[in-house]
Amino acid sequence: MSDAPAPLDGPPPGRRRRRRLLLVIALAVVLVLGGAVAGSVVAARAGQERLESYRSQWSIWESSTRNRVFYESTIVPETLYDAKDPTTKAARTDQKIACDGIATSIENLDDAMEQRPALPDDLLATVHPGLRSQAAKADRRNRDSDAAARTVRRALAQVRTDCAWSVRINADSRLRRGVESVTASQKLYVKRGATGFGLVCEAKRCLPLDPAKRRESLELGARGQALLSAWTRSAFSGDCARTSYGPLCSAIRSEAIGLEKPTKACLDGLKEPGEPSQRTIGRCSDLVLAALDAQARISELGQERWPEIKGEKAVAELVDQPDVLLHFLAVTRLEKAYEEVGPKPVDEV
Repeated sequence: MSDAPAPLDGPPPGRRRRRRLLLVIALAVVLVLGGAVAGSVVAARAGQERLESYRSQWSIWESSTRNRVFYESTIVPETLYDAKDPTTKAARTDQKIACDGIATSIENLDDAMEQRPALPDDLLATVHPGLRSQAAKADRRNRDSDAAARTVRRALAQVRTDCAWSVRINADSRLRRGVESVTASQKLYVKRGATGFGLVCEAKRCLPLDPAKRRESLELGARGQALLSAWTRSAFSGDCARTSYGPLCSAIRSEAIGLEKPTKACLDGLKEPGEPSQRTIGRCSDLVLAALDAQARISELGQERWPEIKGEKAVAELVDQPDVLLHFLAVTRLEKAYEEVGPKPVDEV
């Protein structure tokens, strides 16, 4: 009987180890490839879901938030300017509320821009077909909406600046007292026709023929003009340059300064007791005419600066009365802003 060892079944141990190693590597490759494919499918699905979600959110934001905020922001508050008497405490209180409303509109506009849905260009965009290009388009839409918001914000900021300035200058009692005094002076004038003194007033309005009333009318007019000139010099200086009046501030102030000399001449003549002399009456009449000429020049400057007021007689003739002009400019400025930015039809990404 032979002592030789019996033959082994299968390949040698070294070959079996190599085969197991190859099997492990092949399995790993299969798993990696399978994971990559699965990951790609998952990523593509996630990218599509993100895009669809963005489309939906943008559509809602644009049709509701954007268009609504732009519309509401460009409506002029009813109490922004008082058409009758802006110098009263009640009018200034209401106007302050309107000014605050403009400030709130700016805040609401900024909040609306922050609420915009985002479509970031991140790692997911690299594995989703078209997501990166859509993200670039979303960026362009954001830039467009930012530009629109800036247009509205600039308009609102100017209206707010004008409003705050108006409240401040209307609080100066010289304006109210000056207007009241000039108005009282004019109420004493005689209307065209028979005067009751055996004379006829041939002009639209004549000075009172009664000596006492004539003096009273001249004094009221001159004192009122003195107050208005002082108010104008103060109101149309400093921060007036930041308002819509801008380059007209110095011109209006110069007109007020120009009225100071004829005003003084009229008042100096009225210091003489008794019935005003013809010389004094002439000086005071020159003051009235000078004030009318100054107002006409300011009106002309205003129409050069804002041609759109030429068709608005009440505005064109009262350029030197801030609330009248500023209300017109606020309405036209905000209307123009809205025409530029909205409403914007919803578009799909």
